[in-house]
Formats: sequence, C-alpha cells, structure tokens
Amino acid sequence: MAIIIQGFTKCPICGGSLDRPYTATSGCAFAEGHTLFRYCDAPLHFSCLEGWEHRHEFSKEYFDLACEDARQRPRGLLLDGEGWALICGPAVTGKKPYYIQVRFRDWPMTLHARWQQWESFFSEDRIKELEGSAIREAQCVLTALHEKFPSQDSLDRFYEQQ
Repeated sequence: MAIIIQGFTKCPICGGSLDRPYTATSGCAFAEGHTLFRYCDAPLHFSCLEGWEHRHEFSKEYFDLACEDARQRPRGLLLDGEGWALICGPAVTGKKPYYIQVRFRDWPMTLHARWQQWESFFSEDRIKELEGSAIREAQCVLTALHEKFPSQDSLDRFYEQQ
C-alpha cells in the first residue's frame, strides 16, 4: 500500500503535492527497471492521469493482476464488464465475503465497501474524491451495477448462485 505523508509525498507524474484529488496504487505491477515502475505504489493525481500517455497500459496491468488474483479464489471474480470487474473476498465457507470492490481497466482506482454495505455503495460519497473522466466512468459502472443488483438481497442471491 502506498505510504502517503501529507506535505511530503508527491505525485510521480507531475512532482506536485497532493493538494488535489488523487488515487493511489498498492504494490508493484511492473518489474524494477520497467519504465512505469517508478509510478507504482504511489499516489497519482486524477488530473495528471487524465491525459497521461501511459495511463491505459499502467492501469491495465493493475487491473489484470487484481482479476487474476480474484480468479484464484472461489467466487472471487463475481462479474466482469466492459472495462471493469466486480471482485469480492475473502469469504469463510458458508458466510458472505468481507468486502466488495469495483476495479477499472482504464483507471488505477478501486471503489470498495464491506459486503454488507452494498446498498450504500451507490451513494455520492463513493465518488466524491474522483475527478474528470474517472467520475464519469465510475458513475456509468455504478449505474449498471445498481440496475443488476438493486439490493443487498439481489447481490447475496447472485453470490450464492456462483
């Protein structure tokens, strides 16, 4: 997980302070020596990511790693859509998962909540710290998920059928 110290940690894209909305990656998706390694495990301004030439490659690597990890767990990858994945875990046998998250292929960000807080997943608070195109993408995905799983009950039923 990226260690962020306010007033000290900088966005590696622009070198600026974290005085505007940002996301942060966790772990390293690229090997040391790779051009994009220095951007791993770091906070990144949404405004910097918006036009960054490496955003899609960078984001896709984190997305692919998260999806692969989820596929290794029974029912870890619940659903994948056009450029996003609904992931959950961990779950003790016979119980519901602890968390649920949406991962995005084109943005290195994750929206997450505890499993039992599914219905609050769609509140405006979930996306208040996003910016620009990241907001629009998150809103589209959340709208689609809300249509598919409008209640905790509907999500629980879907999980049980997997």
